[in-house]
Amino acid sequence: MRRVPNEEANPQRGALLITPVQLAQRWRTSVSYLANLRSQRKGCPYIKLGRRVVYREKDVKRYEMDRRVAAEFVKPRKTCK
Repeated sequence: MRRVPNEEANPQRGALLITPVQLAQRWRTSVSYLANLRSQRKGCPYIKLGRRVVYREKDVKRYEMDRRVAAEFVKPRKTCK
């Protein structure tokens, strides 16, 4: 990840940028899987800079939180004696 300076002047510029390789490692998946998601217009939002693709860390975190599944607490059943 790389931090771009001067966040106050331009909020976009202070964002941490994540490469597809870093994101694939984070999600324990392949870079080609991320490429397939991008080609289908699915998955995490990304930025295309020429031929280079990067993901903003805050977009990745938001994407992950939007897909978080919380387990529901289930009361144990009473057993008959």
